[in-house]
Amino acid sequence: MRKSSSCIKSIVLNGILCCMLFFPNAMAQQIMPDRSFDQFRKDLQEAESPEEKLRKYLEGSVSFSSRIPDSVFILAAEINEMTDLDEEEKEAYQPFILANAWRVFNKDSVIFYAGQATNKLRAIGAHESYLRMENLLGLELTRKREYLKADSIFKNAISYSQTMEKVEYPIHFFYGNLGSLYSSVGAHDLAITMYEIMLKSEDNPGNRCNIISKLAVSLADINENQRAIKILTPCLEVNQLPPPIKSIVRSNLSRMYRDSGDLKASIHLMKEAANISSESRVPNLEVSQIIELGALYLKTGEISRADSVRDIIENISLRKFTPHFKINKNIFFGELEFVQGNYVQSIEYSSEAINTATKNNLNNMLENAYSVRGDAYEQLGELQKTVENERLQAKLDKEQYTQRMEKDIAMMKVRYQLQNKENELVMVSDELRTIKLQHALVFLLLVMLTLYILYKYRIHYLLKEEITKNKIAQDLHDDLSGTLSSISFFSEAAKRVTKTEDASSRYLQMIDKSAVEAKEKINDIIWAIDPANDDWSIFLKKCKRFAADNFDSKGIEYDINIGENFTAPMHLELRQNLWLIFKEMITNLVKHSTAENATVTFLQKDKTILLELTDNGIGFDTKKETDRHGIKNIKHRVELIGANAILESTQGKGTRWNVTLKI
Repeated sequence: MRKSSSCIKSIVLNGILCCMLFFPNAMAQQIMPDRSFDQFRKDLQEAESPEEKLRKYLEGSVSFSSRIPDSVFILAAEINEMTDLDEEEKEAYQPFILANAWRVFNKDSVIFYAGQATNKLRAIGAHESYLRMENLLGLELTRKREYLKADSIFKNAISYSQTMEKVEYPIHFFYGNLGSLYSSVGAHDLAITMYEIMLKSEDNPGNRCNIISKLAVSLADINENQRAIKILTPCLEVNQLPPPIKSIVRSNLSRMYRDSGDLKASIHLMKEAANISSESRVPNLEVSQIIELGALYLKTGEISRADSVRDIIENISLRKFTPHFKINKNIFFGELEFVQGNYVQSIEYSSEAINTATKNNLNNMLENAYSVRGDAYEQLGELQKTVENERLQAKLDKEQYTQRMEKDIAMMKVRYQLQNKENELVMVSDELRTIKLQHALVFLLLVMLTLYILYKYRIHYLLKEEITKNKIAQDLHDDLSGTLSSISFFSEAAKRVTKTEDASSRYLQMIDKSAVEAKEKINDIIWAIDPANDDWSIFLKKCKRFAADNFDSKGIEYDINIGENFTAPMHLELRQNLWLIFKEMITNLVKHSTAENATVTFLQKDKTILLELTDNGIGFDTKKETDRHGIKNIKHRVELIGANAILESTQGKGTRWNVTLKI
């Protein structure tokens, strides 16, 4: 056959194949509904002309590429055996079919054969088939993030379409794909331009609302929510929209209202979208929208409604859905369990989301999952797991920062490529080299600074370690020497009175009491020097538990008011002295006050830490000399941390301690 006959074949194929590659599944269903491969074989045999037979082969390559992909390879081999095609046509149409055959199995092979097909199809004047392959090639390159190549292919196809007469392949497909490409690299202003061009050539209400929806999403991405809502809202009133478009319009509007702070409108629209998807049996949209609806209920504090959404989701099998749905489901379940106080279950769901995202390389979905799990670990008091979770989250943030850098660079390249200015591309390359050099210098400086900080930290750590050793030795001497001396004295006394059982027993009880006291002092010292306890929440929980246990042991009614908004830096000396001050106050109250009621206040007000302890006990004369060391120790440790202490006591009316520390 001559090339002129190839052009005739291309025109014959125009009507039925014009949208095959842009909406392949929909076209397959329209062209060949419920048709088996055997039926396809029968239709081939009944073809009345070579053009019709070629058309059926091309139809089959699209239709069976997703349903029976192996069969498409057979079609590629058979078209090479067609005697009605010359060698140039075979070399053009065979890679066309092979490009479709590989779509399920290997994207690189799709790119290879589509690239072969475009050159050959253009050479023989098969304009429509050429444009379809260009569209497929551009889409696959976009999926591989080869944005510059995809951008060039789409623009070349547009230019080719504009120069050719009687080419019916819809040119706005390429504008739509460019819009999607620019959105994927963050060039939303360019995407908006592409969608506006599409609107000029589209009259169908359903298609217009689909384009407007994409346009509105791009506007929302550049923080023009009100403008996005304004242009998309009229689509709510368009009659006879296809159900998927009707649902997408409402779900996109819902997200825009959510980001604008109008959660009531957002919930209303998302409910409508989910109902439409359910009624029209669009499961992917329905599940995604139901999960988003549950998250909106959590934002508004409607826990019971969020719980009912969870019941709906649990009755849906997600095995056939993509990992995105499973991740979002587990994040939502984790947030719901956290709000309900079920922290263990919250950790289980968020961990499942993290595992699924990691397994499927969906790191952009990990942030919320790590956040939920970290909060749950913190509520359970599992400090080590909380720290490890934060480390993983920091690692994720670093990786996402790198990805954003790469995306920004790609966006810059695409912008310049769009304007077709070679000199600006050279400037970009120079700028990139400069950026790389700057990053290298910054990295070198960071390395040097890090080494210097590590050196200073090492010196500081060694000095701190020596100071800590000396302090431990001093504390052991001060706190234990008297106790151990008492044990020694009581032991000798017990030996001398072994003949008197009561006296011996009394001394042994004193020894036991002194040993317990020594153990408690050692435990206090160990707890005080452990850096893992440099956290206000841990410290305050210990104080509250100690006070409550001691008051309960004496039957004292108590009111403990301990705050949670402590922002002062916590360090070893402050923690140790505050703990010993608090412990001494509580111990003195329990042992000596004979109080029936006690009140403990431990708060941070602005830049002042307040510790106040009052009781209604017997009180005492604060001016009277005593041989006890409790009050002296409290005042000494108050001075060590630079605080102020006020002691007020009246015999028969109780005692009040007030300690304030400026931070």
